[in-house]
Amino acid sequence: MYQTLNYTSTDRMLWDAEAEHAYWLAQEKKSITAPVEISVAAFHDAAGRYLSANWMYFFDENTDSESFMSADMVCGNVTDIYVRVGARYFHFCDRESCTHQAILQRITQEVLAKNTNVQM
Repeated sequence: MYQTLNYTSTDRMLWDAEAEHAYWLAQEKKSITAPVEISVAAFHDAAGRYLSANWMYFFDENTDSESFMSADMVCGNVTDIYVRVGARYFHFCDRESCTHQAILQRITQEVLAKNTNVQM
């Protein structure tokens, strides 16, 4: 596994700080997932199960949405993110530093835009 990252030694005890940092950044990148649609029950189950952080709610004439993140990390700074856009619910993993606007942008680009194209 370590050879695929081009490290010269498979013994992580011999790595320097830069190699260790690169390894963990690669693990974080692997932990990021695409948004998938979930049920309202799964959304509310997650809201009750996890200690949530960064709960955001946004409402204007075009968008009614909310999102929250699990306070527990999946790997490094990557966490579970749950999103409601209108009456649709989504889950994915991404870095905890994502803003609500960035989360909505991912949902729009990776899910909603594809659904619109399919319906035409």
